[in-house]
Amino acid sequence: MIAFAWYLLKVTLCAAVLYGYYRITLRNKIFHSWNRFYLLASLVLSITLPLIKIEIVHEPEQTNTQLIQLLNVVNAGDEIIYEASQEDRFRLSTEQVILYGYALICALMLVLLLRALLQIKKLIRHYPIQAFDDFYFVNTEAKGTPFSFLKYVFWNRQIEISSASGQQILKHELAHVREKHSWDKIFIHSLLIVFWSNPIFWFIRKELAMIHEFIADRKSIDQHDTEAFAAMILQAAYPAHQFALTNNFFKSPIKRRLLMLTKLKNPKASYISRVLALPLLTLLIAAFTLKTKPAGNNKVFKEAMDKPFVAVINAGHGGSDKGAVAEDGTAEKDLDLAIARKIKALNQNKKIKIILTRESDVFHDVKYIAASVAEINPDAFISIHINAAVPGAIENTTGGFEVLISGRNKLSAEKSVALGSLIVNELKKTCVIKEELKRRSEQGVWLLDAPTVKFPSAMITCGYITNKNDLSFIKEEKNQEKIAEHILDAIEKFSIINSPVNKALVNSTDTLPKRNSKNNIVKPNPANGSPEKSAINVANNENQSPNPNSKLTSSFSNPHPDPIYVLNGKFMGKGA
Repeated sequence: MIAFAWYLLKVTLCAAVLYGYYRITLRNKIFHSWNRFYLLASLVLSITLPLIKIEIVHEPEQTNTQLIQLLNVVNAGDEIIYEASQEDRFRLSTEQVILYGYALICALMLVLLLRALLQIKKLIRHYPIQAFDDFYFVNTEAKGTPFSFLKYVFWNRQIEISSASGQQILKHELAHVREKHSWDKIFIHSLLIVFWSNPIFWFIRKELAMIHEFIADRKSIDQHDTEAFAAMILQAAYPAHQFALTNNFFKSPIKRRLLMLTKLKNPKASYISRVLALPLLTLLIAAFTLKTKPAGNNKVFKEAMDKPFVAVINAGHGGSDKGAVAEDGTAEKDLDLAIARKIKALNQNKKIKIILTRESDVFHDVKYIAASVAEINPDAFISIHINAAVPGAIENTTGGFEVLISGRNKLSAEKSVALGSLIVNELKKTCVIKEELKRRSEQGVWLLDAPTVKFPSAMITCGYITNKNDLSFIKEEKNQEKIAEHILDAIEKFSIINSPVNKALVNSTDTLPKRNSKNNIVKPNPANGSPEKSAINVANNENQSPNPNSKLTSSFSNPHPDPIYVLNGKFMGKGA
């Protein structure tokens, strides 16, 4: 919607410049055929120039030249609209409502055009037709006649065709037929179906209709006979009636038509007015089509622009590994998968590709997942989990969402901070979340700390399954969708920050809190199996080796032998 609105604005601006020149230098001049061509060309140029992009490659040191700076200013809006349009996805928002309303009016304009054509067709079928060399004569009693359309002249029986004024009216309508004015009208009416919101097109339509009349008047009235013209106008407008001249008669458009008949030619002024259109056309082409681009490896840059932003979403646990289980039997694995699926389903951004490590209730161990994701080498990796309080904790005292990043992995630390900070900022719009980004530095999370993790990564724990309020919130499908929307919004913003167009990475490291407390990850106690701190439902096994021959797959469907993990203070048979 944003890109289309920007295009409509550029069409309107282009048409306004061209029509403004017409009003100043060409209007009410007697070279009517040139004016007709100019207005039709203005319509074509207005809709095509904003679509044409001509790249001008310049050396980097030429960026500060006045011409390059001018072209950059003119085309700066294109880059802003391009980035904004990449964030669009299908939601029933105000923009979508406006788009549907615009399309509805377009449909109405199409119906009006078809209705007019059907009415003309009805006249052709209802009244007798006489065929001549280059036109068809239809003798009618319909209101609004006489008029012409394509090769048809629709006459009114109340006008005596053999009279002097009748002959002039016939010559007038035949001029419309032979000059093919009907095609002009069909063309501009077709444009108004889509560009009905453009006021300049409506002005051009009105002015073009007047030029048609000027041309027909010139061809039907000999030697500037204004008296014959007046008689013709009165009889055509009021068949079988005689009226004295009134003030209304001299109002436009009749007054303009009389003026055009009495004007004398000035070849010199005519030539100058038409030649002045060339500099204007050059300016418009430069403003709307030329686009500057620094010299360099354009192919590499284009490939980078065309490459989608890949985000891998890992839904924790799966299969026989339920993860944490609530008192009512709700399993963490199901909630993790539901949110991950919604992230992928909501994504309508063609520049972003979402890959799920699992799309069904299957199990993969964490080292296999880490190795498989490393083969993909995504632009972002996010793991979805739900937390649980340690056994014996007071019910509902521990809750809230958390976002974690690795404290060990230095390969993509800065970008991981940016990714995690964006997720925090989005989630806190709806969810109860601590406004601090947690970094594991002592005992971490394998999916974030593995040596193969060379890409931005973060883990989200969507509340505590042991907290009744958190559980009630996370089980609601509308809340799951809202969480997924927030995560997807963070991914989209992160993709823009790291796009080839915008190399400047948002530096959010200053917002990262300095934590002196120990990490809150499960650490098994071989003596009694109890955890030292509150548990997070993450599998962590240093001894399990990934399959070096694993192939890329969007479903991650090849399981590995079951390692032993500690989850929520209990020894479990499978990893997350």
